[in-house]
Amino acid sequence: MKIFRCTKKLLKEAGIVVPDLEICPSSWLESWHANLVIIDRSKCLLVTNDESFYTLFIPGLKKSDFKQLKLIINEHLFRSMVYDGLSQTLIEKVLAVGDDLVFSTTNNRSVLGTMNDMKFALEHIVYANGGMKYCKPLEFQHTINSMMPLGPLKYGISLEVFKKKLMDLN
Repeated sequence: MKIFRCTKKLLKEAGIVVPDLEICPSSWLESWHANLVIIDRSKCLLVTNDESFYTLFIPGLKKSDFKQLKLIINEHLFRSMVYDGLSQTLIEKVLAVGDDLVFSTTNNRSVLGTMNDMKFALEHIVYANGGMKYCKPLEFQHTINSMMPLGPLKYGISLEVFKKKLMDLN
């Protein structure tokens, strides 16, 4: 089971009602944050792992997409790992966590701050490439995950940290 801690803006847009009980992840791979951002007048979803800061960029969402967020996130996570060159063994470790997603409220300001930095980087990349009309989500996402040093990771790279943490899993 993966826990997605959503911003109020995303919860409202998706019409998600969060249960009152506190959900605790049993591994670092289960804990993610999600935020709805607007880039070039397009609704985009940023999903970031709490430990590795590995981030998914899912642009161009329509109202109907919010009803199937679980499917969209799981599909994009799989495609992202393939695009980023993760081995089948590492991808299987992520898939072993399961397709079940639970939504909750945010609980980590550091992750939200990092997501905000990534949003600004993505905005720059999108506008530098001609806007959302020419958006290449996996390529843009790979750029921020593989080239952007992050303070919370002691200026490490999120893709490298994600791979290393996956290799260290039993």
